[in-house]
Amino acid sequence: MKHTFTALAKGEVNREQGIIFAVSLIEMGVAKGHNLIIDQVTLQQVMDKSKVYDNGLKVKLNHGSGVEAICGRIKNIRVLGDKCVGDFHLLKSHPRYDLILEMAELQPDTFGMSVAFQGNPEPVPTGLAARVDEIFSCDLVCEPAATEALFEEKKMCDTDQREREGKAGDDEAYLGKLSSMLDRIEVGLETAFKKKGRCWKGYEPVAGKTPYSDGSCKKMSRGLLLLQSILKKKLN
Repeated sequence: MKHTFTALAKGEVNREQGIIFAVSLIEMGVAKGHNLIIDQVTLQQVMDKSKVYDNGLKVKLNHGSGVEAICGRIKNIRVLGDKCVGDFHLLKSHPRYDLILEMAELQPDTFGMSVAFQGNPEPVPTGLAARVDEIFSCDLVCEPAATEALFEEKKMCDTDQREREGKAGDDEAYLGKLSSMLDRIEVGLETAFKKKGRCWKGYEPVAGKTPYSDGSCKKMSRGLLLLQSILKKKLN
């Protein structure tokens, strides 16, 4: 998943309605760190893919947060010149409602918007351009760095934030491998504790296979064999 950072375009903040108009979702330029170009096609795709959300594209407090972090939605998404913009409708019941509006008015240099999307880059004469197959959200981030201030434009990306997200991506991959390993250990433990396992000694069940069918058992890894040996010694 890619995250492209920008900040709110200069627009009107309506406290009574809870709307920040003409929020800049993504701007043309180079998404540094991603080494991707944001061009007119990217803007058009952000607008088009956002239309799948009938009630607007959701906004969260930071990427990767849960449902409790949803603080509003972006509606009326359109392309204006070199940027894609929309109107940010805040949830009035959200505990950060007043804070977000006050920050937009008084501290516009402390936060901005970040589009979270997925897509395969496309080669263009000047490099690789970002392409949007699916868009997930447009979230609030504390250091947008795509602008010097909330109402000033600057074609840059948040390097530190990207590095943190890169590490998060590495962590997700590691956790995925760890989860797979734990699943295998769990199967191995099940076999170790059974008085009569359905597989021969030194073999473990294959997940999803019908017991006693062809291919329903496979040889255990050295790690699982060692774990079984340790457990048996502790239990005996």
